[in-house]
Amino acid sequence: MSDDGSAEMFDRIRDAAGDKGIEAMFQHMMDLMSKVNLGKLESIRQEVNWEIEEERVKFIHDLYELTGDWMGKMTDLRAAKNVFKKEEMEWLLTETAIGRYGDVLQRHQFLNFVIATGYKDEPKFDADGKPLVRRTTPIHHAARQDDIYAMVSDLFQIFDKFDVNYVDEDGFTHYHAACQSGLKDIVKKFLEHRQCPNYLVPKTGDSPLHLALLGGHKKTAELLLRNGADPNSANKEGMTPLHVISQSEQEDSAEMFFKITDLKRKTVEVNARDRYGRAPLHYALRADSADTGKIVQLLLSRGANPNLADEEGSTPLHVICQRDDDGYLCAKTFFKLNDEKYRPVKVDAEDKLGRTPLQLAVTNLQPILVDTFLRRWANLTRVVFPAEIKFPDGFEPRYKENWLNVRFRLVSGALAVVDCLEKRGYEFDRGVAANVMRSFAEHDLFETPARLEERWYDDDRFARWAKNLSLSEDNENLSLHDLMRSRPQEATNTFTYMLYFKLACFDDYRLLPEPIRELSAKRLSEMMARGFFRRWGLESLMELTRCRLTIDCCEIIVDELVNKDLHSICLAVLS
Repeated sequence: MSDDGSAEMFDRIRDAAGDKGIEAMFQHMMDLMSKVNLGKLESIRQEVNWEIEEERVKFIHDLYELTGDWMGKMTDLRAAKNVFKKEEMEWLLTETAIGRYGDVLQRHQFLNFVIATGYKDEPKFDADGKPLVRRTTPIHHAARQDDIYAMVSDLFQIFDKFDVNYVDEDGFTHYHAACQSGLKDIVKKFLEHRQCPNYLVPKTGDSPLHLALLGGHKKTAELLLRNGADPNSANKEGMTPLHVISQSEQEDSAEMFFKITDLKRKTVEVNARDRYGRAPLHYALRADSADTGKIVQLLLSRGANPNLADEEGSTPLHVICQRDDDGYLCAKTFFKLNDEKYRPVKVDAEDKLGRTPLQLAVTNLQPILVDTFLRRWANLTRVVFPAEIKFPDGFEPRYKENWLNVRFRLVSGALAVVDCLEKRGYEFDRGVAANVMRSFAEHDLFETPARLEERWYDDDRFARWAKNLSLSEDNENLSLHDLMRSRPQEATNTFTYMLYFKLACFDDYRLLPEPIRELSAKRLSEMMARGFFRRWGLESLMELTRCRLTIDCCEIIVDELVNKDLHSICLAVLS
């Protein structure tokens, strides 16, 4: 029958029976469907042997399918004869919480079905009439899973006795589960039943406030603080709530935290140390977020020590040097905030391996940080340039999947660091120069003479993009396209190593097609390194010829060679 025919038939029935008649018919159909589905439920229940795992698994899948498609009036499962015993329902709810069977949607549909029937869990009592609280419930199991706070919330509609706080074998309670899941209204009910705001989890030492903040639940954390939660409580790792806020980059929670503690006139230990000797400031500076600077500002404004060293001797400046490409922005903010507070920052502090922040910045090939520290009179005398040009273990530059950003970032960082150090009087030998040159070969960044003559950079797509990328704050008309069209020697006189480094950290290269990205990397590397390779190639050539050629003659020869050839000359002298 067509849709028009169905609509016409429905209109005839409605006219004949009236609205009340239609409602009665609908109710009758729902009752009928309810009986049919209840019959199916009883049937599949009677067929299962609970002692056989395969049958239990098949049953729960059939049950999920039935309750997911349930039509008809919801029936109280407790009143349905021979449907489920208490221990059977406990098993079903536990498996639903654990999630071994069925997907998330099916499990939620089953819980909603159970809730709609009005089923409630009832506690057991001891001989004195007191509830038995030592019990691992489905809520405990659900709280151990990831990202299913909604399931914990659903289960609290079934386990809704807030004067009974069930505790599992680890001492983790329903109250803790509510805090961890950010269920503010449930937590409030527990507090109204005189649960302690500082009731610790014995195994971890986490307080309810820790749990709420670990889950990023600001409103629940605020409720706990307003009800007397200890802002300085440390867990077994020595982590305080402020450590958690700083580690998880919760700017809003940080502002709320200090607002409530001020209101309660509670002193916050901003320099509290965990088991590794790290203060909240260490974690805030280690975090990778746009909110990092705001949390750092809050901590410093509250008296955080900018020179506090952890168990490894790392100060906040050491931590900054272990960040990715944005470490210099973090350092800029850090120095600015401490200057405003007239707090001196120890730029030459050494960790337990004898490394200063400047040494770490050099090792990590972060030229802007190197320049920042040198401008603050960091001691240069003990700095050692890395023997191998590579990112240190554990150092993760951003956009690592981008071929250009990683390799060009590496070599441009090395040359920019060399330039910074030389300008302050640091002297390099040919061995260091050869190591830098070798990094270009290892990363396949030499451009062939044939490629140098090609004009691939005039490709329409690349040209449009490159012309819109300004390279100089002083001259907006100087674009990447202008740089690409320059000869290497011309570019040497115009562009600094630091500019190339900033260009390497630019993320928009990912928008270019892969072949163009590779050509760009090699062309930029060739142009950037030209001055460095020419200088060391010229010196090596003169030594190789034992100065039998005049310097003018050697310069003519060198100017005709590409960087790869100059590298070979340098290697010949070293060998």
